[in-house]
Amino acid sequence: MQPVVSGFVTIILLVSAAAAPASAADTVYFALGERHELKSEILGRQITLLVREPEQDYADRPVPVLYVVGSDWRGRFAHLVSTVELLESADHIPQMLVVGVDLPEGNGVLIPCRDQGDGAGTDEWLQLLTGELFPYVEETWNAAPYRVVFGASNSGLFVLWALFDRSDAINAVVAASPMIGWCPELFNEKFGAWIKADVRGERALAVIWSDDDYNRVTEHVPPFAERLGQEGPDWLRWSADEVSALGHVPPGGLALGLREVFSDWAISRDIGSVNEVVSHFEGLENRFGFPVPVPAGPLVNLGFEAWRNQRFADAREAFVAVSTYAPTDPLGPAGLALVAHSEGRIDEARVLAKQATEMDPESGIAQRVLQRVSVDPDTAE
Repeated sequence: MQPVVSGFVTIILLVSAAAAPASAADTVYFALGERHELKSEILGRQITLLVREPEQDYADRPVPVLYVVGSDWRGRFAHLVSTVELLESADHIPQMLVVGVDLPEGNGVLIPCRDQGDGAGTDEWLQLLTGELFPYVEETWNAAPYRVVFGASNSGLFVLWALFDRSDAINAVVAASPMIGWCPELFNEKFGAWIKADVRGERALAVIWSDDDYNRVTEHVPPFAERLGQEGPDWLRWSADEVSALGHVPPGGLALGLREVFSDWAISRDIGSVNEVVSHFEGLENRFGFPVPVPAGPLVNLGFEAWRNQRFADAREAFVAVSTYAPTDPLGPAGLALVAHSEGRIDEARVLAKQATEMDPESGIAQRVLQRVSVDPDTAE
């Protein structure tokens, strides 16, 4: 396994650093993932994968997988990983394993109606996905069999085709600027058969394109979206988003698509109790079929909101829940320290704040809480 690092992140750090140029010893590299090689019997060669694991420990619970299929993806992998991490940190999507699949021969091989000669084509890549890649990933990492496949341009056409052909193995797809115009008749025939199929369980489909996209997109995706609205089956959740003036494969397409796939994941602002937060995420687990831990973020927000409004019993309940559901998060004891300090239990507050800073010495919130509880409540700001 070979770590893959992002050179552009290093450049940003060096440019933004003040004073003298940094030496090689000062350079900080950020790993985006690990490179793996999968020996494919179907294609008769090695397949290069980039794998990014969730930042949170997932040893005790399998996580869903985002598969990124396409050519020239290595330069985009940093952007895709950053997108996933931002959505994860905001609790808009679950923690996910991200697997990038290299196509050195170009993603033209994924066009269903193109003659590939002696090369591997759509059928072989479908077999590779479901027969080799999915099993390999789920045997190697703690991956749940909930699979989201992302593709753009020709790969966007392919992921739609893959969903139509292998719905038993794929739960959701995100297609950015899918080039349906390569084979519209064949595509529509395949789609028509799929929506009449007996598919068990919910499937999700998100399509994103721009109004100034290629003709093979703008002339064919809108009619496809219209047909989804007219004929889409009950078991399909779908979205079709046209953006303005962002060209072929609009930036941010993956974010839009994942928000649609996990459209009910983010917690509503109307939820105002610990029990409601817990019930929300238990419901997601039942719906998606993989373990869904209760994240600390919504509970922390409840706790701080209650503390600011001097509802100390509610704040205590929320911060206790943080420590219960996310025992390594320093904001549990940090929040309890604020509550204890506000109620005049100064020694207890200082012990809890010290505990929070020891759990994560780099937590700015924990450090500020420790400073706050180090003074008498009457003089604290």
